[in-house]
Amino acid sequence: MSYDYYASNPRLHGEALTRTDTRSTSSTATEDDRVGAGRTMDKWLQKIGRRFESLLNRWANQRGMGPVPLAQEIRRLTNHNGKIVLERCSLPPRQVSRSEMRALKKRCNKLLKFVGSTELSTQLDALDEVMALAIEDSLLRTIFSECGLAPLEPQYNEMELQSRSTKALASIEERSTHELWYSLYSFNEYSPIKFYEKRIREFLLYVPL
Repeated sequence: MSYDYYASNPRLHGEALTRTDTRSTSSTATEDDRVGAGRTMDKWLQKIGRRFESLLNRWANQRGMGPVPLAQEIRRLTNHNGKIVLERCSLPPRQVSRSEMRALKKRCNKLLKFVGSTELSTQLDALDEVMALAIEDSLLRTIFSECGLAPLEPQYNEMELQSRSTKALASIEERSTHELWYSLYSFNEYSPIKFYEKRIREFLLYVPL
């Protein structure tokens, strides 16, 4: 089983994922093909743990500590708040102080950790923000690359999650993705930028690679 839905609501919130490489314990009481009190208790504890993590993730997002508020904080540190995406892409690289770099690395690492959440909605939000930040700012793309891309490798057999993970990796590793943004900005300098921004974001997020 690639992921375990424990809530009746089909929306993404509350959905939990289970790693495909999970190993059984050595105790025969908890093996999948045996019936026993140990196995029942183990499944019950896992279910309680997933529910608790789901509540924590929702609480974090409500308190501004989820992946989306964290990405906004990163944009604030890079002076990108209030600028639309194509305008941010046109900005030349800037020098940052050591303290600013430490702050950005700390937050980028934290955002990558959200990708490892067992909450599907949290993973998707984190992947979308990593991809957007990497495209918007070449400095952030370099920071993500230096942080290590292992968290972005798909670890669950969920089609949408694998697609987002692949696009997030491509936004960091492939130079052609960034050249596309710059060329579109130059071509549409006097056009309705928000229209093109919306269309490009839809393409990057929802078209399978």
